[in-house]
Amino acid sequence: NPTCANLSCSKPGARTCMRCLLVKYCCKECQVDHWREHKSFCTTMKVPHIRSKFFAALNNYDRGMDLHFLNRDEEPLELILKAHAVNLELLGEHNINTSNSYHILGCIYVSFKRYDEGNYHLQKALAIRREIVGENHKFTATSYDSIGNILKNKKRYDDALIGYGKALGIRLRVMGEDSFDVG
Repeated sequence: NPTCANLSCSKPGARTCMRCLLVKYCCKECQVDHWREHKSFCTTMKVPHIRSKFFAALNNYDRGMDLHFLNRDEEPLELILKAHAVNLELLGEHNINTSNSYHILGCIYVSFKRYDEGNYHLQKALAIRREIVGENHKFTATSYDSIGNILKNKKRYDDALIGYGKALGIRLRVMGEDSFDVG
């Protein structure tokens, strides 16, 4: 099961939004709590041509990711950039899916040793995540980790340790010391 779409919850999502049929929630309370953030996406996805454009973008994204991990060349980057552009167009800048798109692009740029472009996209993801889910969330921790990786690759070890430390601190606060993700 996918995780509940309410970002303040980490339970499995078993109840599907009956308007857009695209996201899942663990319970009615989480769905009601998340409605303010979900409303524009949900309403937008009800329009057939927009919905098909969104799914075509997801298809490009999936193909691009598959090709990236198989080939490690830059051809898949174009597919993912197209998907990201559609994501921005349909969902806007202030959306957790957009932050995920920025994050993935940043990681792909880093895999090509294009650290400045990677850093730009990862910083965008971090800013959106901090605004939407706050400082103490696993998505925010992941952004700090990835930025730390760029700094390490650029041999800025002291700065990298700051990023890693922020990520670890968030994980300890949010998930606890027993979390497999901390170790």
